[in-house]
Amino acid sequence: MIKICDNFIDISSLEISDIVDMQKLVSFQEVFAEKTGCALTVVDREGKSITPTSRFCKYCEYYVRNSAEGIEKCSQSHQHFVSEAMRYSRIHISKCHAYITEFAFPIVIENQIIGGVVGGHYTIDKIRPAEVRDVCERYEINPENLLNASTEIERKSKKEIEVLATTVKTAVEAMVNEGYIKAQTKIIAESFLKSIKQIEESFDEMSKTADGIGANQRELSKNIENIGEASEKIDDVLDSITRLADQTKILSFNAQIEAVRAGAVGKSFTVVAGEIKDLADSSKSTAENISALTTAIKADVESTVASSEKTIDSADAQAELIDDAKDNIEELAALSKSFSKFISKK
Repeated sequence: MIKICDNFIDISSLEISDIVDMQKLVSFQEVFAEKTGCALTVVDREGKSITPTSRFCKYCEYYVRNSAEGIEKCSQSHQHFVSEAMRYSRIHISKCHAYITEFAFPIVIENQIIGGVVGGHYTIDKIRPAEVRDVCERYEINPENLLNASTEIERKSKKEIEVLATTVKTAVEAMVNEGYIKAQTKIIAESFLKSIKQIEESFDEMSKTADGIGANQRELSKNIENIGEASEKIDDVLDSITRLADQTKILSFNAQIEAVRAGAVGKSFTVVAGEIKDLADSSKSTAENISALTTAIKADVESTVASSEKTIDSADAQAELIDDAKDNIEELAALSKSFSKFISKK
C-alpha cells in the first residue's frame, strides 16, 4: 500500500508490488529463465522471495530449500548479496551459503533499497566434496543425493554470469522506474487537481463577494441619490420659508406703522408686530442654517456617489477578471483530469 508524505511517495515503506505489475514481472522472469537457463527470483527488503523461483537448480530447490531452516538461510544470503551489491554499486557475484554461485543486484528508488533480484545458480569452480558435506550436516541432507545434484549444476565464467545479470538488471530497473514514475506522477496529478478544485471554490466565493459588493454599492448609490433628491426638495421648502419669512417681516413693518397711526389703541398691536418680526428673523436665520447644512450634505452625497461609482466599476472589473480566471482554471482542471487518466492507462 503506497503511503504519501507531502504529495510524494514514502520510499521507506514502499514495496515492489506497490509500483510494479507483478504478473508482468513474473512473466518476464519465467520467460528469461526458460530461454537462458538462468535461475531468478525477486526478493523484498528482507531477502524473502516475492515471486516464484524460476529454474532453481535441483541442488537448491529439492535439497537445500527443502527445510524451513534452509529457506531462512537463503533469505539471509539473498539480503546480504543485495546489500553488498548496493554497497559497491555493482552486480554482486559470489558463492551463497550452500556454495552455489549466484548474482544479485538491488532494486533502488531514490537511493533506498526496496528489494532486489537474485539469480544464477551456476558454478564457476566445481563444488568440492567437503563443501557438499558441510551443507549436508547443516541441513540434514543425504550426502550422496546432494553430491549427485551438485554435478548437474551448469558451469559458467564470471563474465558470462555478469552479462546475464546485466540483461536482467536493465529490464527489471526499466519496469520499476516506469512503475514508480507512473505512481508518483499520478499522485502529483491528483494533488494538483485537488488544489485546482480548492482554487475554483475560492474563486466562486470571490465572485459571489464581488457580485454582492456590486449589488450593495448599486443599492447604496440609489439610496444616496434619493438623499440628494430629498436635499433638493428641502432646498425648495427652505426657499418657501425664506420668502414667507421676508413677507412676514414686511407685514410686521406695515403692522407697526399702522399701530403708530392708531395711537394709544395700537400700542398692544405694536408689541405683537414686534414679536412677529422677531419670529420672521429667526425663521429666516434657521432656514439659512439649514440651507448651509443641505449644501454640505449635497456636496458629500456627490462625492460619495462618485466614490460609489468607482467601487461599482472596480467590482465589475474584478468580477470579469474572476470569471476569466475561473475559465482558465476550468481549462487547467480539464487538462489535469485528462493527464491523470492518461497516466492511469499507461
